[in-house]
Amino acid sequence: MGFRGLGRDVSRRREAEEALRLSEERYRAIFENSLVGIFQSTPEGRYISVNPAFTRIYGYESPKDVIDSITDIGSQIFVDAEDRKRCLSVLRETGVLERFETRTRRKDGLVIWVTINSRTVRDKEGRTLFIEGVVEDITEQKKAEEALKLDEQRLEALQTLNQMNRATIQELCDFALEEGVRLTGSKIGYLAFLNEDESVMTMFSWSRSAMEQCFVRNLTDIFPVDMTGLWGEAVRQRRPVITNDYAAPNPLKK
Repeated sequence: MGFRGLGRDVSRRREAEEALRLSEERYRAIFENSLVGIFQSTPEGRYISVNPAFTRIYGYESPKDVIDSITDIGSQIFVDAEDRKRCLSVLRETGVLERFETRTRRKDGLVIWVTINSRTVRDKEGRTLFIEGVVEDITEQKKAEEALKLDEQRLEALQTLNQMNRATIQELCDFALEEGVRLTGSKIGYLAFLNEDESVMTMFSWSRSAMEQCFVRNLTDIFPVDMTGLWGEAVRQRRPVITNDYAAPNPLKK
């Protein structure tokens, strides 16, 4: 009986070891081949392990590159410090973070939108061992949502404009400028009409803050097109012109 019982114990142990081995192999296969990023980090905010998908999402060369490079998830990954505080607060209180959307930063500095699902793993005494979770890049989804929202706002603005039957030209221009600035995410703008030969612009509406920053004396509402500064380039070139650093020296400034 003693040998028979010992044999059963050995057999059970081997079965348990085999089950554990198969479980670890399945987890490793999921970890390596998942299309979403999987990570484990210390409670202090340093990555312990990341999978290949996580590496691709954040533009690193290898999982080791991520672990060696990112020493503080908070300052190096999260764009919004308040989002990081909320994320940690929820994890501390509930131990689980579900569908948490936030902006994060890739290795090349590009900001992307992600959704995070994670949980706190604790030992039998309740002490935190590590945090594990998954990250999914939802940047394209966010872009599509923003594009749809912008289309709806444009349609709403056009419908309002179409209903302003008794408005004066000045009122129409002021409204169009206000909506144009808002819908393009701009800070300042102007709306002007060109004369028949397109040599003179007559200003009908402009951002007051732009005039406050202007150093030209004897301001007028009429501007010869060939005499306008950098702000008139879009009219002269008859195409959109983007200037990312307006303060930089430019020969087109007047």
